[in-house]
Amino acid sequence: MATPTARTVPGAERSWRLPRILLEDQLVLAALCWAGFVTFAMATVTVVSFFRDIETSAWGIATGIIPWYSAFIGGYVLHTVLPVHIAHGRTRRDTAIESLIFCGVFTPFVALLATLGFGVEQGVYAIAGWTRGTPDDRLFSAYTDYGTIFVESWLTVLVWTSAGALVGAAFYRDKAAGWLALIPAAIMVSLVGISSGPQFMGFILDRLPSIDPSSLWVLAPMAMACCLAALAMTWPIVRDVPLRNR
Repeated sequence: MATPTARTVPGAERSWRLPRILLEDQLVLAALCWAGFVTFAMATVTVVSFFRDIETSAWGIATGIIPWYSAFIGGYVLHTVLPVHIAHGRTRRDTAIESLIFCGVFTPFVALLATLGFGVEQGVYAIAGWTRGTPDDRLFSAYTDYGTIFVESWLTVLVWTSAGALVGAAFYRDKAAGWLALIPAAIMVSLVGISSGPQFMGFILDRLPSIDPSSLWVLAPMAMACCLAALAMTWPIVRDVPLRNR
């Protein structure tokens, strides 16, 4: 008599699904953070306008925080959400697949918000009579080049989220592994360019080698390669990660 395999056992099939609750929570949070941050940026530039002429993009400066936010969310999902799902009976494989689905929806949404911020700023600047000048250290040549802005933002957010997920998973498994994972994560974010990061993180940015891509044709394959590398390093960590008491 043939021995039944795992494929013939009822209920052995994968049962991954759309991570609806996680998506709803994080997309709403991202939208709220975006609204608050846009308001803060426009309020700040308004105050500055009383003391000097406005000739630069306030939102262009503010978007430096977005990659760091994305990395934090990626790390949060793998460090906190994934173990909770496993503890409630989800398999590691299915939970990992759902995390990938989350990343596939979350990253373009954040990139869209970043792009919309430039649109809001354009209206505010037009009303106030301010100018934004020419973008520096960006792949788009004008702040109205929304298509390029979206693609660059998405690829950058995708890599930072993937790097954050790698670090989050590694830290959950073992603190030493987490610190070690910071090395490939730093290399990944360096490859997609980190010169636009927030000024208060300069003590970190100045110590990481940045290789800023010269065009989207360079950034796109570089970003995809970094994401695949992050996935290849994250899955061995997640596939048999033990549950532990916090």
